[in-house]
Amino acid sequence: MVLIMGLSEASPEHDPPARSLAWLTLAFVGLCFGAGRWEVPVASPLGLVFLVRFFRHTPPRVAVPLSTVALAASAIISSWGMNPSPLPSLVATYLMTGLLTAALLAVDRWLARRLDHFVATLALPALDVALVAISASAQPFGTWGLSAYALFGELPLLQTASLTGVWGVEFLLIWVATVANWAWDRGFDPARVRRGAGVFAAIVLGLSAWGGWRLNRSGLSAPTARVAGITVDTQGVLPLPRLLALLSEPQPPETWEALRPRFAALNDRLFALTEREARAGARVVVWSEGNAAVLAADEAALLARAQAAARELEIELALAVAVWHPTGPHRLSNKVLWVRPTGALAWEYLKARPVPGPEADHSARGDGRMRTVDTAVGRYGVAICFDGDFPAQLRQARALGVDVVVSPSQDWPAITPQHSQMIAFRAIEDGVTYFRQTNRGLSLVTDPWGRTLGRMDHFAASDRVLVAQVPTRGVSTVYGALGDWFPGVCLLGAVALVAQGLRTHPRRSGRGGGALASRARLDGASGADDTPPGDAWSRGGS
Repeated sequence: MVLIMGLSEASPEHDPPARSLAWLTLAFVGLCFGAGRWEVPVASPLGLVFLVRFFRHTPPRVAVPLSTVALAASAIISSWGMNPSPLPSLVATYLMTGLLTAALLAVDRWLARRLDHFVATLALPALDVALVAISASAQPFGTWGLSAYALFGELPLLQTASLTGVWGVEFLLIWVATVANWAWDRGFDPARVRRGAGVFAAIVLGLSAWGGWRLNRSGLSAPTARVAGITVDTQGVLPLPRLLALLSEPQPPETWEALRPRFAALNDRLFALTEREARAGARVVVWSEGNAAVLAADEAALLARAQAAARELEIELALAVAVWHPTGPHRLSNKVLWVRPTGALAWEYLKARPVPGPEADHSARGDGRMRTVDTAVGRYGVAICFDGDFPAQLRQARALGVDVVVSPSQDWPAITPQHSQMIAFRAIEDGVTYFRQTNRGLSLVTDPWGRTLGRMDHFAASDRVLVAQVPTRGVSTVYGALGDWFPGVCLLGAVALVAQGLRTHPRRSGRGGGALASRARLDGASGADDTPPGDAWSRGGS
């Protein structure tokens, strides 16, 4: 009843109820397909355009709850099957996120009515980028859900990430929505929107032109080396339900003993494929996440075998291993052991960001420091799967002078190919090549400009080996040197805009200020303080 009364609230600043709900419906559809499992690149900016329109021109007591619910529902739908958390937890999380987003939209609405200039369009994208950058470093899912990831493949524009990180691309997408609404509130009158639209177009086209220039001058001048990624499907050995049971439930000794020969057969296959690819010319061989499996008591024997193989074949071997502990505080150690052509163990790296859920609850967690090794074909670093969703952690690659990051990974159908495509943004940000070998997902190799050098779909391939000629040198980037400077600038800019809004009297430009006054003048409203007697909200018409 409160919502119905709110929708009939008379005000010159509001769209008619039926039209306003149409904007919300279009926003909901766009957000469902804007990012996540069923992403369509154009859907995200369109959804945001209509969401901003709905919020700015609907009574706040209606806009806040309806926007919150729409945002939460669209997030659940777009991520269906992607997030392993239980549904009640997802609903609670997304409702909180939706409410926070509604709060940002409320600030945007308030500023749009107080500031009568184009710079107010920067408020919402700046607030959003500052918020999600802070959130990505604090919450367990990192940068999952960013609208920017839907632009995978738009390489000229994506070069912006080398300057600002993924945050700059996210900013541009949201800025599209606020600029469109700024022009919409002015009736798309060329005389009134020409200057602001020109500034927006110049920045976007300028970044795209610069990105194209960066791509064209990059070439492939660095020498390359043959790298092979190897995956052996583990479903026949340890299907997902059985894996989750091993992680979360105590098992009798006979269960672990029965797994030993099955693990041995899996490892035999990995070593056979490693030998095949090494004899075909691979200088570096990478196994997918946890592809080798071993009981803790057998780990030393597995390492000795890997050392002998690397020495015989004269290769660098990134041995991705799931080490199972029948007893102890953690059931699983998800690690990479790097073995040199001499047979020496360079280091071991333990996954720093286990996936929230059973893996995070029952796995040992690494310190997050990237390990590196200097080889004859470049300096290599490492990140395991979910680690790659945290830009701050992966930025170590540039600081450490890494040329190539190997990323042994394991996904599932619902997050394929989106999860692998996210790593292209890390490649551009850090100026390195990422070799992501993925069990039950998309294996992808991307160079420092985000170009795909190789790919292999686990579900379409019978021989799950990916071979690529990988550049042996990385490149310097602004983001790699300065880190998350752009979200900091966005936060300062948003604070400055809010401060300016507080200093501006709301009646400075007429009822509602700024854009509202302009809209009233455009529509022929007779007075800034008078409600037009024929306003559509009071009639309930459309």
